[in-house]
Amino acid sequence: MKSSKSKNTIKLAMKVRIKLYLITLFTFLLMALAKTSSAQVIGVTPFIEQNIMGVQKGLEVSSRIKDKFDVGYFFQATNNVSFEQDQRNYPFHGLSMDVRIKSCGDLQFWTGLKTGFVNGKYLAAVPQVTTEISLIKWLSVGIQASYRAGHPALGSAISIKL
Repeated sequence: MKSSKSKNTIKLAMKVRIKLYLITLFTFLLMALAKTSSAQVIGVTPFIEQNIMGVQKGLEVSSRIKDKFDVGYFFQATNNVSFEQDQRNYPFHGLSMDVRIKSCGDLQFWTGLKTGFVNGKYLAAVPQVTTEISLIKWLSVGIQASYRAGHPALGSAISIKL
């Protein structure tokens, strides 16, 4: 029994380590993309969302390309944000793509798609719209509406441009 328990612990540790390596690799790819495609900024966006799974907290790291497109990696989960595959916290992580559809001074409107895996098993695609207002040059706040698992979801975010 102890050997199977330790094998499961080792497998879980390896999965977490692989995910951390992938996140690090993706972050370096975003930085390289920023240098080669005249991207203006790399951003970090903590967010909170109320959806069918409950209140989920998350983080997105993205690259804004020519002030019109955002491409990034996101992770969100219920309860404690964790890379563990706990069925109760519904971890959802993957690729986020956004396109600015309208800009009025400091107010911007975006539409986008989050695609990724829920619980490490199920592929999900979540369309969303975002209204964002710039408070200062490097800080903005936004309200998001999306459609996840057949139900509407609402959220808010704070974007920090690095």
